Amino acid sequence: MTGMKYPPLNAFKEPMLSWYKERPEQYELDRVRMEEIMPIKKKDSEKYKEYYSLINAWSDSWATSEPITEPPELSDFKIGSNNKIGDPRPFKSPAHASKLIKKVAHHFGATMVGITTIEPDWHYDYKLRGSKEKGTYKIPKHWKFVIAFGIPHQWEQVNSNPNLATSFDAYARATIAARRLETFIKSLGYPARRHSPNDGYDMIGVPYLVKAGLGEQGRNGIVITPEAGANFRTAFITTSLEMEIDQPIDFGVEKFCESCQICAELCPSGSISKADNNHETKTRGYRHWEINATSCFNYWMQSQGGLGCRLCLVACPYSRKANWVHTMARKADSADPTGIVAKGLTSMQKGLFDAPEAHEYLPPPDGEYANFRQPPEWLDVKNYLDVEALSPSKKI
Repeated sequence: MTGMKYPPLNAFKEPMLSWYKERPEQYELDRVRMEEIMPIKKKDSEKYKEYYSLINAWSDSWATSEPITEPPELSDFKIGSNNKIGDPRPFKSPAHASKLIKKVAHHFGATMVGITTIEPDWHYDYKLRGSKEKGTYKIPKHWKFVIAFGIPHQWEQVNSNPNLATSFDAYARATIAARRLETFIKSLGYPARRHSPNDGYDMIGVPYLVKAGLGEQGRNGIVITPEAGANFRTAFITTSLEMEIDQPIDFGVEKFCESCQICAELCPSGSISKADNNHETKTRGYRHWEINATSCFNYWMQSQGGLGCRLCLVACPYSRKANWVHTMARKADSADPTGIVAKGLTSMQKGLFDAPEAHEYLPPPDGEYANFRQPPEWLDVKNYLDVEALSPSKKI
């Protein structure tokens, strides 16, 4: 079997001509590869492509990085700029599809993964990424399922929010995982679109996390999970791939938040509601805790290193390392219908662990750019850099 003829030696120009003349064995190897090896490879790749379909999808997934520049009717059906997805590979069942997608998402870095169905109310219609339409956009018909997953921040550094920590570690990991998972699904022949911190979202994340069974919405407006509390960042994939769906969970967050209020008390901008419950605020029929997004964002723009706040994330009693003490506390709270355990845990955090007052997180002169906890030693500038670093803290 032969393919395209490799150019004869005298067809090459310098410096390749001299290089080949000095190494005739290399010319012969290149000729054999072009004329014999590659045609066989092409034939065998077609012959055995189904056997290698999963490993090829996995391999493709690690190379994805292109931005979304087209509406979902176009971009969701391409891998990269031009390569159209092939025919969909049939799964044995939706349960098999769900199991595989979750396993792959975990390999890409996701700590928790849930799957649910599309809710049109939870998507933006003003302008989807890559679309020129504004205000009239209807979600694509091929968006039938949503894969929701979360990746925690590194606890050592996120604990020193709001001024000596960052979101970008988990932002980046969630984005990379979403890009890879999107490509994996496309490589199996199914349209898919990622929604992630660095690539943007065409959807509202919190209700999908709840519906997909990852956690419950807390007083702080974000989702609290059994595994990581509020300490995680999320990404999503919308796709037509039929999968077995998950169900919402209830492990006592709503009742806990009704009595806790730690996040509301520590919020530098006073953006978190201190209402007795979340029954009064509703959006499109869904009740939720009220958050003043504008005053919250204003404080974000005041904070120093890392940009942002995340104080309500780290101060939440659920956001603790997964050691045996915190695991026991979580289980005891979820098993207690009286609320006594929740009140006890909240009192312990307030009484045993010092934290700055809300105003101390503000810029001077009202505050001193305080942090919930001291930063790790590797983020303390005086430990490593030979620079004159003025601290805003009155305690240093």
